[in-house]
Amino acid sequence: MTGEAYSLFAVDALSYQTPRHMTVARCIERGELPPVADWTWLQRTGIEAYVDGNAEPHSYYRTKVTRLGHGHIEALACKVTVDPWKALWKRLFPEQALTARGEGDRERNAEDAAKRAKTKVRQLCKAIGVNSLGTLTYRQDVRDRNQVLRHWKAFIRKVRAVLPSFAYVACIEAQGRGSLHVHFGMRKLPKWVLYMDPKTLRSCRVKSWDFMRAIWLRTIKVDGMDGSFDESAKMGRGDHARVMKIASYVSKYVAKDFADDVNLNRKRYFASEVPTIRPEVRSYGEAASMADLIAGLYAEIPGELIDFQTFHQGNREFFWYSAHAAPSPGEAPG
Repeated sequence: MTGEAYSLFAVDALSYQTPRHMTVARCIERGELPPVADWTWLQRTGIEAYVDGNAEPHSYYRTKVTRLGHGHIEALACKVTVDPWKALWKRLFPEQALTARGEGDRERNAEDAAKRAKTKVRQLCKAIGVNSLGTLTYRQDVRDRNQVLRHWKAFIRKVRAVLPSFAYVACIEAQGRGSLHVHFGMRKLPKWVLYMDPKTLRSCRVKSWDFMRAIWLRTIKVDGMDGSFDESAKMGRGDHARVMKIASYVSKYVAKDFADDVNLNRKRYFASEVPTIRPEVRSYGEAASMADLIAGLYAEIPGELIDFQTFHQGNREFFWYSAHAAPSPGEAPG
């Protein structure tokens, strides 16, 4: 298309009084879009397609299946409505469509970020296979998050020097009185721990609970503090169900941290490893049946159920489930 044709489009098309043309004209008038003279050829082409009526809103269905190992699977089916004009705007005018991180509707941004973090933490717990909940506390009223984070890093460094395969997903939570403490999902500790005593240089055999508590006390004693370590392994119906229970606990604490402080740039959780989680996403036309999609998701459950959770919001056409099936032969139980 020649420059003259673009000029004609800029004048005639925008003055043609249809709802779509008026939308573009109003956006320019309000300063939400740059002046016509500043449009690139790609922007012009996209907007021309829009004002010609080639970008009608439409809907489709989507399913997502996430296999997390240890017999765990999460799946959802939902209806997605697409507004092509909004998508086009974000692609062609990112400087107008996007706000800087932390700006805009902070309350909604914090809510969305909390949901994403909660999902990530829950799935990490299941992928790692945590089945025990550890808690590190202070006797003093400690409210300096950076100090707690420094203590946590030192504690983990010392633990992994003795237990190199120690895996965890952790978060920092404020108690009712405001004092901070650390929750972390982990694999259930062995009854005994063998380590080299740095003073006597002799091999020692101690109970794992005493070992963890001693490491924590030694870590915070540097700052003149006292505290304790606690392990809760009796959660859920049997060892298998603990993974789902503890995953829910730790993710709940992460969401609570967003409610207490909406600083979107702050890291909310810490994990020893980040397993590769690749959900299987499929799209279906608007004529698809939600009932058929849900039935298909049920068929994805790999075996005999140990635990099962569902959520269905009919008016928004959204369905989700979290299933824990008996692990396949040779796979470590959750």
